[in-house]
Amino acid sequence: MHVILNVVVDEPPYIVNSVSDVVFNEYPQTQQVNLNGVATDPDDPDENIAYSIVNNSNPSALTATMNGKILVMTRQNANQATADLTMRATSDGQYVNFNVHVILNAVIDEPPYVVTPVPDVVMDEFPKLVYIDFNGVATDPDDPDELIEYTMLSNSNEAAVSATMNGRILMLERLTAEQADAEIAMRATSDGQYVDFNFRVIMNYVEGLEEDAMAMLVYPNPTNGMITVHLDESQSFDYEVYNLMGQCVLNGQAQNGSAQIDLSSCHQGVYFVAVSWGGSRVIRKVMVQ
Repeated sequence: MHVILNVVVDEPPYIVNSVSDVVFNEYPQTQQVNLNGVATDPDDPDENIAYSIVNNSNPSALTATMNGKILVMTRQNANQATADLTMRATSDGQYVNFNVHVILNAVIDEPPYVVTPVPDVVMDEFPKLVYIDFNGVATDPDDPDELIEYTMLSNSNEAAVSATMNGRILMLERLTAEQADAEIAMRATSDGQYVDFNFRVIMNYVEGLEEDAMAMLVYPNPTNGMITVHLDESQSFDYEVYNLMGQCVLNGQAQNGSAQIDLSSCHQGVYFVAVSWGGSRVIRKVMVQ
């Protein structure tokens, strides 16, 4: 019997489905491409084909790694660029190379802008506290609005009104009963860019309250706990203690023109004691140490 042993040629793998261009339009951004089915092997199982990266033409613009048969690409900056990835499909010791073209379009980071202007603040009373919440004043087209930070740039009349920021809350405290006005300059910052905006504080003249204001004493100030509130007139009054966020942390009533208020449970910082009696209302700033 004559036996013929023909030569067996192991065919290499070849490409059957080319990879479309990968386009990046955002930054930061990561994209994945499943390479399963890109290549085939005529005489070995396709599931045994391994994919690898041979070369990345622009690693400063794009990083690329393999996770099994998944190509993972991460953009490195917002600049316009292109990158060509030379890929390899290997099967039973043989391989075929193919190319993945990546297009990275420029991403322009838009600055924030004001959508809800702050109206003029009008104060017809003295003393007077006003709290302004800037949440929603500005927006950013391409970054989360909750990351916008608000800061006060200037107060044109610090003798008439004090302005203090606490998070997104601006506290305005009127300091005089005389007629005055102030311009408050603010800044909304988002992802390194900002927008500035202003609003006015208008303080109308208040008659007949200076004597009431002088009639009230709060001591000791600063304090590490207990304070005394005293009125010259021996009458009952209501009191409230507010923090910088405008939240009432203590309240009560007093008889005979005097009250002791325990602030030892309050955190260190600035508080305001508001006292009301006979149609009058006086506010005093207290520092808790």
